[in-house]
Amino acid sequence: MRTTATLTTLLALAACNPQPDAPVEPEAPFGRVAGFVTDIDGNGLASVEVDVQDMVVLTDDAGRFTVDGVLPERDLVVEFTRDGFAKSYATASVLSWETASANATLLEVDGYDTFDAALGGTVQVERVSVDFAPGAIIDADGNTYSGIVTAAVTHVDPYTAELEGAPGDLQALMFDGSGTSKDAMTAAQLISYGMVDVTLTGEDGEELNVDEDAPAEVEMPITNPDALGDWTQLANGESMDTWSFDKTRGRWVEEGEGETFQDDDGNLMFRFEASHFSWWNCDQGNPPSCATGRVIDFLGFPVRSAEVTCGGNMSTSVTTTDEDGYYVCNILVGDTVDFRGRTHVSQRNWSKTVPNVFLYGYGSSAADCQPIEDIEIDVCRVTGALNVENVQSVTDDGVLTDADHLSANFWEPKGDIEHCTNPWDALGNNECAVIDPSDAASFFPSSAVPGFASDSRSVGSYLKVMNGRGGVHKMDRSTDNGSDFYNIDILTEGNGSLESDRPDFQSGDALDVYAPGDAGDYMGAWDESRVGFVPRQLTWQTAETLRHNGGNVDLKYTGANNAKNGALVLGTNTQGDEALMCRFDDDGRINLPNSAVSQLTRGWAGLGVYHLEDSYTIGPDGMPIQLQLFSGATTSIKLN
Repeated sequence: MRTTATLTTLLALAACNPQPDAPVEPEAPFGRVAGFVTDIDGNGLASVEVDVQDMVVLTDDAGRFTVDGVLPERDLVVEFTRDGFAKSYATASVLSWETASANATLLEVDGYDTFDAALGGTVQVERVSVDFAPGAIIDADGNTYSGIVTAAVTHVDPYTAELEGAPGDLQALMFDGSGTSKDAMTAAQLISYGMVDVTLTGEDGEELNVDEDAPAEVEMPITNPDALGDWTQLANGESMDTWSFDKTRGRWVEEGEGETFQDDDGNLMFRFEASHFSWWNCDQGNPPSCATGRVIDFLGFPVRSAEVTCGGNMSTSVTTTDEDGYYVCNILVGDTVDFRGRTHVSQRNWSKTVPNVFLYGYGSSAADCQPIEDIEIDVCRVTGALNVENVQSVTDDGVLTDADHLSANFWEPKGDIEHCTNPWDALGNNECAVIDPSDAASFFPSSAVPGFASDSRSVGSYLKVMNGRGGVHKMDRSTDNGSDFYNIDILTEGNGSLESDRPDFQSGDALDVYAPGDAGDYMGAWDESRVGFVPRQLTWQTAETLRHNGGNVDLKYTGANNAKNGALVLGTNTQGDEALMCRFDDDGRINLPNSAVSQLTRGWAGLGVYHLEDSYTIGPDGMPIQLQLFSGATTSIKLN
């Protein structure tokens, strides 16, 4: 007679490192900002300084960056700097614990010119000229600068690919009609005719600026947006508003007016005064309308802090999604707009576009924006699995015992859809497959398929699962070769024998979960009620261990209710190097074919039959967690 417990006892469990039972306070929230920096041709730019909340990192050889430890903040400004390129800016919103997307394209400086600050002078780079008065240059402390000044000049034609390198987007703040005070401004959407950046540095590389009491006179080429109709066209001698980019707000801000003129070759130019230097823009500001929609992943879960670009013929705005994946972007009435959602997962950008949406002219508030269809990004964001087993096991022929089990594993999301492909989903009714347990470790409990993700993450020093009947089952964090996992440590040695202290689950239990979070893995507190219900339990009709000497294996069980998922059969050999998985009609009887059983290595194996509820719930970092609830029975089988 062979003694057996649940499959857990047939497989070696990793050693546990229990943590103290003292309460652990949830970690304070913070997150990440990540993305790519490219040149105008889409090539990654290395060694770009990325500044978020005064934390600076450098992009790698592919242009990738990640800034850790970012405090939650909406519309935070990200600054991108590299020698030889014009500065650029993006905005992002870190809600808590997730990775917010921010991306930038940098434009190479068009050229450089120098002048003596004391004498003043004119710098000329291609068709842009800037005239400085004598003694008009100041340092960062506002003191008059004496010495040679280098001016780096970069011009943007907004109707070319150069627009990708402009800072931010074309959202702006304009005077609200009561005057020209920057303390009283209202939202605007811009139609641009041309942009220019002038960066001033001293002899030691220090940043300089112009004294606002001695503004510089700037002349630059502008371009009429021919495709947008006569109402947008500028002619010789017309005035137009000037705007500067405010890096603290991440928005263009109205400054004053300039005037168009024609140069000697008949080209349309724009002349204005700049009282300080950052990016400047010749623009027509218009009250915006708005559009709203949602960004989701392929499972239908909301993507928080996704970057959404609403790009039209007349204007462009960039925004980020909220906690539920919704966004609102400003855009002009009558424009045709592409809506692109983008998220950063596994050091890659993942995006999807809803193209060619005509803006009819809905309202300008989130309550009455024009609705846009969901942007569904084909990205795998599953970041963990919680496995609950309500199991009755044969311990001797004719002897049954409760052998419930609980485990969990968390990992960095993979991105590619194939990493979220559950082998169970590929099976049809009355089909079997032999699988590599390491490939399925994320999807099935360790007692059924051994192993856990090698790049696992922590959700804190413990994870608790409550069964809804007053039972609280706590899993202390365990570590194996630097990888964290959670597993009920059910076996203890006492009086020379193994004793079992198992959790208690029953059919119909409503499950709650709690974990304190782990700042080191950017996973916050997890506190969810009624994440799932334990399905109806299957039990053996006859409690016995089994032997296989060839031929089919006949399995009879009770509790069948024609479940939509059918009945799951899992078999695992003691070496843990292969597993058998089958789906059968849930009618109380299974004829396990010899062709399937014979593929397992000879020796002792575990065999189980279950009802399986396989679903997803929101995890501690806002991404999907796979929830798998097994309710069934196990026994041993000797494969001769």
